[in-house]
Amino acid sequence: MFAKIAEFFIKNSKLTLVLVIITLLSGIWSYLIIPKQYNPTIIVPAFNVMVPANWLTNEEVSKYIVSPLENKLMELEWIDEVYWIAGDNYASVMMKFKVWEDSEKAKISLQQKLKENMGLKPIWTWEPVVVTIDPEILPQITYSISYDASFASSENIKDEQIYIYLRQIANIIKQELKIIENVTTIDIVWWYKQSIILDLDLEKLKARNIDLLQVYEVLKNNNVDSALWEIDTKSWEKISVGIIAKDNNIEDFKKLLIYNTWETSIYLEDIASIRKWVKKIDKLSSYNNKEAVFLWVWKALWTNSVFLTDAVQEKIEEIKEKLPKNIELNVIQNEWDTARNATNMLLVNLVQSVIIVFIVLMLYLWRKDAFNTAVSIPLTLWLVFLLALILGENINRITLFALILVLWMLVDNSTVVVENISRHLKTRAVEWKTKLEAVLVWVQEVWTWVILSTISRLLAFAAMFAVWGMMWEYMWPIPKFAIMALIISLFIAFTINPWISYLWAKDIGEQDKKVKHNKINKYDIRKYYLNFMKKYINPENKSVKKRKRFKLIFWLMLFLILIWPIYGGIFKARMLPKSNQDQIYLWIDAPRWWNTEKMLWVKNDVEKFFSKQNNDILEELKIVENTSITVWQAFMWDFANLFRWWLSRVWENQLSARINLINSS
Repeated sequence: MFAKIAEFFIKNSKLTLVLVIITLLSGIWSYLIIPKQYNPTIIVPAFNVMVPANWLTNEEVSKYIVSPLENKLMELEWIDEVYWIAGDNYASVMMKFKVWEDSEKAKISLQQKLKENMGLKPIWTWEPVVVTIDPEILPQITYSISYDASFASSENIKDEQIYIYLRQIANIIKQELKIIENVTTIDIVWWYKQSIILDLDLEKLKARNIDLLQVYEVLKNNNVDSALWEIDTKSWEKISVGIIAKDNNIEDFKKLLIYNTWETSIYLEDIASIRKWVKKIDKLSSYNNKEAVFLWVWKALWTNSVFLTDAVQEKIEEIKEKLPKNIELNVIQNEWDTARNATNMLLVNLVQSVIIVFIVLMLYLWRKDAFNTAVSIPLTLWLVFLLALILGENINRITLFALILVLWMLVDNSTVVVENISRHLKTRAVEWKTKLEAVLVWVQEVWTWVILSTISRLLAFAAMFAVWGMMWEYMWPIPKFAIMALIISLFIAFTINPWISYLWAKDIGEQDKKVKHNKINKYDIRKYYLNFMKKYINPENKSVKKRKRFKLIFWLMLFLILIWPIYGGIFKARMLPKSNQDQIYLWIDAPRWWNTEKMLWVKNDVEKFFSKQNNDILEELKIVENTSITVWQAFMWDFANLFRWWLSRVWENQLSARINLINSS
């Protein structure tokens, strides 16, 4: 059967050439457009349940909320692990289901379980909030929008208006980015809370037949976070309402519609006087010691982040030209840039490995046979990329690591095939065989052993399918891509390699049959190898000491070659390729009674310490590129923090900082 396969590709030479060209072009095209990301796609149903519990200590939260909640969650089917944190005023429970459980089904069962047991919830706690933990919904790009007061212009604004001004700019950018294809969600992180006082006139309310509940509903539906109601008990003529809202524009509040009929419309300014209240410092966010808001950009599920991030960055460059000069727009996090750097580094390692393999083959198989064997490497890789694109896979550091791992195996089958064909082609004049017969004879000799050796390697990688849990979700690209590459390399060994050998072989005549073909080229490394081995391996008794000495030196050198690079620090042994993100995270938990004003001091000290203008640290340690900090809000939405309780860092005494370092290269 395998002889017929090889014969088909040889006899249909033009078709084979077309297939090779198509493989080359489609493989390159596949690598360029296939989704690339830093980490593999992990599908593990995981959720975080947040339960706000004001005025409760951590002991009370643990006793009245976490303990009963944990017991009920453990009753869920296919639940794997449950972790929890009990803090002052809140509880956070993280749970993971078995990897085979459908994420949507798991979320529905979780929400149903919570709803069924709402009767166990203490009356002074809020309803639990369920947040899905999914690496696929991480933002692709995070921008900081900061205010630079150094530009003296008519656009300069007062300190208390900076956050509102920045949010207005962020909303403009948000609307521009929404039109890009596959951009699904854009969030703005900003936490300035200016307050407003409404003095409701009770006489005007009574005259227009409006009750307080109508006013309350209007405020509730217009981004009001909280409101403090105070009645003037002396005159009973007005009610003062202190409002804290996400957008405290007085002009907008004046135009809030309270009541509307075909005859008249009543606005908030008709029944109340509106004035600014004292500024309330609430949640803080900054970039390089400047007030900032942050913009997250998500992609649609299972879409290519390569094209999305390029489109977003092009649009941002257009937007920058229109922005005021006192606005700075900087990239804090770019998942595609991180993935590109990681995959490019491993791709360079892959090319280096191919070159090393080719040089080694040159020493033993010489030019034509070495090239014929080495051809199997790029052809296999291009077909792997094409097949991965068809199957909806992506390229990440684990998949490329898998390809590097099996690289030496990809040429194993081709080496056996090409070397055997070369031997038959050299002896065909003596054996009176045609060129085609000489090429096909190898199939009858070695196909069984080639198949069996490939199966043994496949079984070695297939054993990794027995891995369970989160490790399986992270490591599964290794056996999958390795098995794909080995099967494709077997196909190439039986098709393309015989075809190339056939094309390069010369037709022989009567004169060639008289020439001895077992002559070794004077540059052939085998000549030096045989001369060397004759001195130490021969049946004569005189060489016994030489043989023993040679064996001892050989085993010692082999031992040193294997051990010394690791213990000598030449390279470090790792299970996975090195991960260097050029970033660190800093979490500071202050005493629980600290408020935002005190945390502002901490934030300023942190930014001053990491600043390049800090003369208290050595110059070689000034490696910080930028610093992004939030207080009372965890905006560090990335893979590193996904399973590390980042959602729980939402309290007044907690500071979260992402510190980007200068590129290590």
